[in-house]
Amino acid sequence: MKRADIGSTIIAGSLVFLAGFTLYAAGGPLKTPDAWFHLKMGEVYVAEGLWPDADPLLHTAHADAPIQHEWLFGVVPHQLH
Repeated sequence: MKRADIGSTIIAGSLVFLAGFTLYAAGGPLKTPDAWFHLKMGEVYVAEGLWPDADPLLHTAHADAPIQHEWLFGVVPHQLH
């Protein structure tokens, strides 16, 4: 191999590594361990609207309404499911 070929191979390999690492780091937050929570709350938001009377997933549920700071993320996976 010529010296120029080795250099371009190293550059291409580095770019592939950086692109792969960037995709891994950016996609990490998409892997959520509470997917079932988001699916169920998306179902609740679709059925009852954005302001349900109580949080159906709390085993010690009381009359306080849940705070809807992730409602859209719950609705979209529910609709896709």
